[in-house]
Amino acid sequence: MSFQQFQQQVGQAPPLLDAALSAAMPRQTVSFTAGTNLYAADLQLFAPAESGVSILVTDGTGRRLGYSAADGITYKELLGSVSNMGQRPISLRLLRPASGASYTAEVALLSPGSADVPVTLFYEPVTRLHGLNQMLQAARAAGERVFDILDAGEERSNGVVE
Repeated sequence: MSFQQFQQQVGQAPPLLDAALSAAMPRQTVSFTAGTNLYAADLQLFAPAESGVSILVTDGTGRRLGYSAADGITYKELLGSVSNMGQRPISLRLLRPASGASYTAEVALLSPGSADVPVTLFYEPVTRLHGLNQMLQAARAAGERVFDILDAGEERSNGVVE
């Protein structure tokens, strides 16, 4: 998904972070507060494809999710997922964030060069699962139908079921 496609999808939501990383300033940190009754908090990091950038989210107790540029470790101490750091945009989904909890997101250059690297980070609270219930109901009905067929007796050539 391109940056322009993402902006069209989420509307005019302001970015959580819009900065340029450089050798002089290879890291930017921003704080955000999770809303109430969230299923998830999605973070989308846009940066040029050829740039090596990472994102790491930390909660108030020090638990982390994402890739730390400082020590080269991928952390999964918080419930959630993070996409491959080479993919664009980099997506981080924090599942079931605590209502009203504060988090810190750090965006960092993996190998600072001479050129500035523009980065934009968006935060999108997810309050409901779109279509998940319908998908689960359809899967359940399909599974029941498969078992109905498997449980049915054999039909003989004369049309009698045994």
